[in-house]
Amino acid sequence: MAAPAGVDAPSSAVAAAPRAYLLDTSRAPGGSSIADMSESDQLAALDRLHRCFEAEGVEYWLLGGWAVDFHVGTVTRAHSDLDLAIWLPDLPRVATLLRREGWAHEPEDAEAGSTAFTQGTVRVELAFLQRDGADGEPYTPLADGGRAGWATGAFGQDVLTLAGIRARVIALAALREEKTGARDDAAAAAKDRDDLASLEQLN
Repeated sequence: MAAPAGVDAPSSAVAAAPRAYLLDTSRAPGGSSIADMSESDQLAALDRLHRCFEAEGVEYWLLGGWAVDFHVGTVTRAHSDLDLAIWLPDLPRVATLLRREGWAHEPEDAEAGSTAFTQGTVRVELAFLQRDGADGEPYTPLADGGRAGWATGAFGQDVLTLAGIRARVIALAALREEKTGARDDAAAAAKDRDDLASLEQLN
């Protein structure tokens, strides 16, 4: 499937949920860790994105490890990026909004069915969503014509708050299903196990 004009088509290497990237937790100048800097920077960026998308009427959902933290109500581990899902027809408008806010399009390492933008130390990966008709189940279209499915009811109206930051978040049941999926990467699989352990606190 061709990407909208001005946005590079994603790789079709795998049909999987957006991956987690390894985070360098070495020390930064002044004694603070890069992990600490990343956490505050990512939350601040998410706050700006939420406000921008809400003002412009763009639907989005927070995925992955940060979604776990919003459901649990506390930061449970370091995160190397923000994973969001958006409707594919909104991508040209979203790309324009992000560039206007100083984000650079850097899709080279993005997962299949997604693209990525960076601003300073923060990376956001945008997974694409489509559906067949208004009542169709959302899926992520892949460049080879395939589809990556999502759990039923994944993309609702949940808006949660963490550290004073509001975000639209993937539904809890769908998040648990995402985190139980098979991973080829050992580090990503370990993060999923940690995330599932954190979600067990909600039982």
